[in-house]
Amino acid sequence: MASPSGSVPYYPSADAQTYRDLLIFEERLKQNAARLVKRRKKYQTFLVLLCGAIGLFSYYVFVQPSKWQPLHYLNVTVLLITATMLLLFFASGMYAERITAANKFVPQANRSLRSFNMYLNTRAAPRKSIFSYFRQQESAFTLRRTPLHIPTIPPSSNPRGELIFSSKVSNQFREGYERYRAAFERRRAEKMQERRQSGWRGWWIFGGG
Repeated sequence: MASPSGSVPYYPSADAQTYRDLLIFEERLKQNAARLVKRRKKYQTFLVLLCGAIGLFSYYVFVQPSKWQPLHYLNVTVLLITATMLLLFFASGMYAERITAANKFVPQANRSLRSFNMYLNTRAAPRKSIFSYFRQQESAFTLRRTPLHIPTIPPSSNPRGELIFSSKVSNQFREGYERYRAAFERRRAEKMQERRQSGWRGWWIFGGG
């Protein structure tokens, strides 16, 4: 890897302590990215439901209004409330803070990691959804702006993402870190499996009889 200044090459020691520090750094990056993605999905769902409600009540107010006046006034009131909520969602900056910021986290992190010849790969196998096209376009734009010596980046083998290195990083360091990280992921998977099994046993004892 290169030094932060980029003027003098810096090659960290390929030892367990260096791998541990780098793994902690990677885990924090992935946890922050996962937290932001989870929050983004929550607000995207809210936005879709809000737009759906506006469309539904617009239909009952303008296209097929109710002949019963109290119900018509109720539809108008709900339409005004939902439209105001949508306006405030954008005007208050909540869209930029809760959705756009999550989309920018990984590209911004990768711009900072560029000087260290690293890249946080969070690309997943493509899934068809209402937001898939926009995510693919964003990923392509990010890759075009990342001039690292990294071949075409395939989807990450880890669903949580993973750090990958450019060809400037020595094979010894890269392969050693990948082995260290793989061992950590195995231990993590084993602990999660133990927790799930403990939960199932507890449910069987206290709930299933």
